Amino acid sequence: MELENINENTIKIKMTFDDLRDRGINLSEFLTNQDAVEELFYDISSELDISDKFIESDVVSFQVRPNSKGIDLMVRGEKVNMEDLDLPSDPEEFTKALENMIKSRAENGDLPENVDLNKAAEMLFGGINESDLDDIPMEEDEEKELPEYTYFTLKFRNIDDAVNMAKNINQSVEESELYKYLDKYYMTILQNQKLMGPKLVKSIHSQMLEFGQDERVTRETLTEYGQSLIEYDALDILRQM
Repeated sequence: MELENINENTIKIKMTFDDLRDRGINLSEFLTNQDAVEELFYDISSELDISDKFIESDVVSFQVRPNSKGIDLMVRGEKVNMEDLDLPSDPEEFTKALENMIKSRAENGDLPENVDLNKAAEMLFGGINESDLDDIPMEEDEEKELPEYTYFTLKFRNIDDAVNMAKNINQSVEESELYKYLDKYYMTILQNQKLMGPKLVKSIHSQMLEFGQDERVTRETLTEYGQSLIEYDALDILRQM
């Protein structure tokens, strides 16, 4: 595990698959569970001697970036300056401006989506830290914040089935890898559903299931015990075969 200071507000924590396994973390669940990301950060903050790094930050945001060796956890702290906000004095205009600002911060990942307006304002202007987010109620009947990445593994009977899928699926994916494990072929697929939209991601997944089948073997297992055949851009490479 390595710590890199990007700037005064942002740090990068590099973790290998071994680091994640030592903490009992399943990568596929970790990528789609914001609570697990935050819990991990606060667990390792003392180990990395950064417990006080974001103590004066009004908002702390997290982003997970997978790579071939594990993950990079980006952590950013931010102060909110009331003088720079230029909010109107009229109550109705103030409420509207506040709603737009909170919506914008939610889209940027600085606040949870669907957070209650009053609670969000209290967090932004009252100095509530990221660790208090668990106590902030979400508006009823709204979906939870959409995870940025989704990940799944497909199993194929033979390499021809994998090639056939690649040639028939013209949609792009964030990343894809091909492994051989226990005489079967496996492809891991990583998608950015915030960028592509969940409907398109599900549609591509459904199309892929016409050629392979969902498999619960994790990427960590394939990396450690399987044979890596194509480490990057497996779909694009198979299309050229």
